Amino acid sequence: MKLLPERNNVNSSTLNKNCTTSLAKAAKKGHEEVVKRLLEYLDINPNPADEDGQTSVLGTAKEGHGEVVKMLLARVDIYSNTVDKDGQTPLFWSAYLRHEEVVNLFLKEVDVDLNTRDKDGQQRPFWAAHHEHEGL
Repeated sequence: MKLLPERNNVNSSTLNKNCTTSLAKAAKKGHEEVVKRLLEYLDINPNPADEDGQTSVLGTAKEGHGEVVKMLLARVDIYSNTVDKDGQTPLFWSAYLRHEEVVNLFLKEVDVDLNTRDKDGQQRPFWAAHHEHEGL
């Protein structure tokens, strides 16, 4: 990663064969330093979705990487209400998978929509309450 900021010909938003960006892959794996460096690119788009509809913030929320989610949510151009192919949001996945720290990060976001419905019309952010995820 040390060489990337010195090069002018690096396209930081290039998609691989699975429609995943370098940022999404690093974020999902929790590589904080790599994500930090990639976010320094002014032209990087943090919102491209892969073939399953997962963006960098959605995939990271599913994995529970709180610090990386915090970095992504600090971007003014991040879509915190993005949905995957099933209509699930980052907030839903972080609650479903019991990532309490990540849930709290999303609940602090002004633009998080708590009334989002999935493709079946269900209000998913409150799924955790109905399935006794007590910490959430």
